[in-house]
Amino acid sequence: MIVIQYTAHRLLHASAAAIQTNASFLSSYAVPDCIFVLTFFGTLGGVGWLLWQSISVGSLNLALGAVAALGVGGFVAIVSLHPGEIRVLTKPDCQAGEDAVGFLTFLVKLFLRCAPIFFVAAIAYGTYELAAAAVSILRVDKEMAGFVGFRAGATVGVLIGATAIPFYAYLLTILYYLSLDIVSAIVSMPAKLDAIAQKVGEQSRTDS
Repeated sequence: MIVIQYTAHRLLHASAAAIQTNASFLSSYAVPDCIFVLTFFGTLGGVGWLLWQSISVGSLNLALGAVAALGVGGFVAIVSLHPGEIRVLTKPDCQAGEDAVGFLTFLVKLFLRCAPIFFVAAIAYGTYELAAAAVSILRVDKEMAGFVGFRAGATVGVLIGATAIPFYAYLLTILYYLSLDIVSAIVSMPAKLDAIAQKVGEQSRTDS
């Protein structure tokens, strides 16, 4: 876990650097505002439902899930409300293609910026579940020990998936910006060919 934590910290730092060094543009902040509203009210509804269920059933897991959902949803809403913090800027003369690229880039940057809170919430919840499973193994009868052991194994799988979140974020960063560079090169190729052809034509007229 110590090695994974160190690796995750380094990878998340690289993703954060990619966010700050690459600016993207939107014609307006309508999309981030809509995402903020949906995330805000969706978080309130989900947390309220989880709390109601936890009180009805008497489950501590649901209450902790409500706390995790509140933290994650609140963080996503705050990031959506301040897109300038992730270098998503407005440009009034933004063209349709640039606006579409800016929208996709905003979604990618939103995930990259929120990857640390996803990572922390998943690790904390998985660690709690693993500790609860370990305590249950010590308390339950031998007949139920196999079931609790299976639960512990599933929790370990959740922890492994949670530790891979920084790797997903870093891989998404590389693939997305690499695809943008490839698309930009393909789109700009006709203009470059026209410029070369015009330069060759002018050179031939000068020689003649």
